[in-house]
Amino acid sequence: MLSHVAGAELVDTQHLDLDQITQHLVTAHQRGQDVVRLASGDLSVYSALTEQTRRLDAAGVPWDVTPGVPAYAAAAAAVGRELTVPHVAQSVVLTRVQARSTAMPATESLAHFAASKATLALHLAITRIREVMTDVEGDYGPDCPVVVVYRASQPEEPILRGTVATIADAVEAAGLRQAAVILIGEALGTDGGGSRTCTGRRGPGGSNGQEPLGDGAGGRPSGESA
Repeated sequence: MLSHVAGAELVDTQHLDLDQITQHLVTAHQRGQDVVRLASGDLSVYSALTEQTRRLDAAGVPWDVTPGVPAYAAAAAAVGRELTVPHVAQSVVLTRVQARSTAMPATESLAHFAASKATLALHLAITRIREVMTDVEGDYGPDCPVVVVYRASQPEEPILRGTVATIADAVEAAGLRQAAVILIGEALGTDGGGSRTCTGRRGPGGSNGQEPLGDGAGGRPSGESA
């Protein structure tokens, strides 16, 4: 990426707080410069996007957001699995575990989501992998497939496969402490089932009773690409 920005001023924001980062953006705008702030993953979840855009609005700095590839989607691509499989799971829950920095709402406990048996995608939870597996075992069972992808979409992305009963040992043996996504659910261990949109089976919608394709509300469920 950096090879395409020869001559640009590069600012490493790793050790800067949000106010310091915003000041760089505002100063550059006042100089008439174009600014790009690169971020990993996608800013729609677990980011400071709202806080930063609020600051930029207050400073009169125009902005726009280019969507990225969220880590859970990159992780699913790495293992070549759909997270929604007909007759197995049609919902994906994006969540994390309780942290000192940000409390979880009472209605969003892991146990609450696990009761749905939807596919779970957990961010910011790898250091508590054993606790997570204990929390979900009652609903998913010890043999439910689990995948952990570290630094999804990057060249050094190790992939750990296991079950609710075994994955914690694998994660601890690998020494993973950050930047990992945990995927839990029976959808990870199936062959994909049989979607009507792929098999052409007759259904209640579409012409001739067939379900339409390419429609997030009908056709393929939202999140599935034709």
